[in-house]
Amino acid sequence: MEKGHFDFNKLGIRQRIVAKPSFIVTANPMTTNWKDPAKISKDEIPLKGVVLDRLDMFFVFRAPQTPQEIQDFSNNMFELSKKHFRLDFLFLRKYIHYIRSCGEFDEIDFQKPYLAERLRDFWTDLMSANPNAITNRGFESTYRIAKAIARLMLKKSVDSEVVEQTIKFIEKMYRTHGSQIVESTDYRTYAYLA
Repeated sequence: MEKGHFDFNKLGIRQRIVAKPSFIVTANPMTTNWKDPAKISKDEIPLKGVVLDRLDMFFVFRAPQTPQEIQDFSNNMFELSKKHFRLDFLFLRKYIHYIRSCGEFDEIDFQKPYLAERLRDFWTDLMSANPNAITNRGFESTYRIAKAIARLMLKKSVDSEVVEQTIKFIEKMYRTHGSQIVESTDYRTYAYLA
């Protein structure tokens, strides 16, 4: 899954099979509800740790807790039940096919070295504040997410806009399961403003 290829070695046949899988994995907590509604533990998810550790993005959906959340939920569900959505999956399929098949998006690199350093600093701060929520594989995930966002924006390199979007996206993702988020500093902008 992580390397993007599989080495087949059976019946005297040795061949590398290229495969770039994408997985969407869903799971409910092991019990009916999360033990602590304010903070989610990955131990409550019924997946092996080695598989869970290899997932780049992790989203948590919680049941409404307070009376206001319950009221808002019921109002939103009632409004959604009256709407009919026409989703354009054909466009989405073509868009993803274009990104995956167009060679110019195969190798996405950073426009400037300081942008990669900014993501490194962001991951370091996030890891320091939440050692149990993120593993060392999260470092690579941060860069993969940045490159994926660049592809979605049809950019051939990771620029400052992509780095900003990546940081916002990852902050929001970890904030949903109770992680502390330390504000990331863009030292170049800070120095410029000073």
